[in-house]
Amino acid sequence: MTATDSPTRLGRIALRIANFREESDDAKLAAGFLLAATLVALVWANVGDSYQSFWHTSLTVSIGDYNIALDLKHWVNDALMTLFFFVVGLEVKRELTIGELTDRARAAVPLVAAIAGLAFPAALFLLLNPTGKKPAPGVSWSPRTPRSYWVLSCSSARVAPRVCASSC
Repeated sequence: MTATDSPTRLGRIALRIANFREESDDAKLAAGFLLAATLVALVWANVGDSYQSFWHTSLTVSIGDYNIALDLKHWVNDALMTLFFFVVGLEVKRELTIGELTDRARAAVPLVAAIAGLAFPAALFLLLNPTGKKPAPGVSWSPRTPRSYWVLSCSSARVAPRVCASSC
């Protein structure tokens, strides 16, 4: 039985998603899901206490007599972000060695953008806090990365291929 033969609600939803996917570009579909997830996260983080209590939920991994017990916030910050930046580093290395950025002229734009992406938040913080006595904001500027993917996927026809390759 396929999704088209299924009279269930789930089958109808699957058929609608399949039809939408056939009519849409994969990058635009992913960008739409990213935008929807962003909106849901913004509402969830600003309504009630469930967001904070979720991140303080304990998760334990046990192997034999050894175990690691951390809350979800620490699992994401300590484990998943390490894995994420490892994969990003591997992708950057690949692009610099055999990919789009092997030519120095092509690598210049993403390199300048990366340096500016590091320097701009620090300069803005120092501009707003010249004495450095106020605590630094706890919110990282890295969430701009998926949003830049979304913007580029929606406008990739008007973006130079080397810029899109360095950001997507």
